[in-house]
Amino acid sequence: MLERVSRQVGLVSAVLLAAAGVVVCSGCGGTGIEPEWGVAEGNGGSGEGGSVGLTGERWGLRQYAAGEPKELRISPLTRVETDERGEAMLTVHLELVDAWGHSGKWLMLVRVEVSENEKSSADERQGGGGKTVPMVGEARVDLDLTDPAVNAAAFDWITRTYVVRVKNLPTWATQRGANGWVRAAVGWVEVGGERRVLRGAKQIGK
Repeated sequence: MLERVSRQVGLVSAVLLAAAGVVVCSGCGGTGIEPEWGVAEGNGGSGEGGSVGLTGERWGLRQYAAGEPKELRISPLTRVETDERGEAMLTVHLELVDAWGHSGKWLMLVRVEVSENEKSSADERQGGGGKTVPMVGEARVDLDLTDPAVNAAAFDWITRTYVVRVKNLPTWATQRGANGWVRAAVGWVEVGGERRVLRGAKQIGK
């Protein structure tokens, strides 16, 4: 009986060691799998066994452009909360969506603005005496998310959104049934030097 148990333990140990060996060796230099780099480095056509003609700069530009956001959405998760001091703040969730409808991340500048009026700070409204005056947001936050570490800290991987907290809200925004607006704009500079801006808007409480 003891001999049978000993043999079984030895067999299990051998299996575990073999499995561990496979795991360890799979990460060893010289034994891991490699892609066929020639497929991406040549100058021919594409297809089975051919080349897609991606070399150096062209490779980088193609990968960069493929992941570029095409739409900015303000998530329904956006809501009024309280901070650690009990003061009201608007927690805004920004979602970046690519050409395939997938949410993701991007290095960018961010502006979030809260206003009771439907128009943004870039618009104008009628003032006294028929004059037009700038429509300025009543609360605003500007963030620089061009640093990868700062960008990562602002991203919530569970909701796949960037979280921006707007404090010092006007009184109307903290009241139940508030129907003001939150607007956001994100921008970055493309490889060619051109500025790219995406905008989104959502009515608070809707």
